[in-house]
Amino acid sequence: AVLPDTARRFAEAEVAPRAAGNMGVTGVVVSLYDLTDAQALDRVARANQDQLERVNSVTPSANYLFDFETGSSIWVGGNTEAVYGHTVEELIAGGGDLVRRLIHPDDFHHVGRRLAYLAQRPDGEVSEFELRVLRPDGTYRWILDRAVVFERNANGRIVKTLSAAIDIDERKRAEERRTLLINE
Repeated sequence: AVLPDTARRFAEAEVAPRAAGNMGVTGVVVSLYDLTDAQALDRVARANQDQLERVNSVTPSANYLFDFETGSSIWVGGNTEAVYGHTVEELIAGGGDLVRRLIHPDDFHHVGRRLAYLAQRPDGEVSEFELRVLRPDGTYRWILDRAVVFERNANGRIVKTLSAAIDIDERKRAEERRTLLINE
């Protein structure tokens, strides 16, 4: 490609000695790599990451990609502390073990049913699921988890889901109080 005189390219050079038997170093091999496109892609990726972080900073939900092959979240963002009581870093570092400990024992069996339901649904269809999660202070709070299939393998099996979870504890407690009042 012909570049205008003002075009700026970024390159990396590698220099390695070239030896010829007993004669020692007889020259050098110079390899020149054009990094311009890679650097442009890096800038775009950083800009996209910055935008995603800004969006996540204002959302009331905790957002995550869950990988069923590893059994853990591979990306987490949003308002995780308000929803789960844990930071993004804690949720990622805790892996699948932490996720399993967070889910109320009475709700855990619903997770498998939800996955089976999602497996039968078309990609892009949102599935809502209410469950209780354990907070660091030992209390359980109700959350609403909305998920879609994010990736399937060649056999159509779900590999990853994308979810957004919000705290609905106050709503659930109000519903329980209303039910008690109605039944009195």
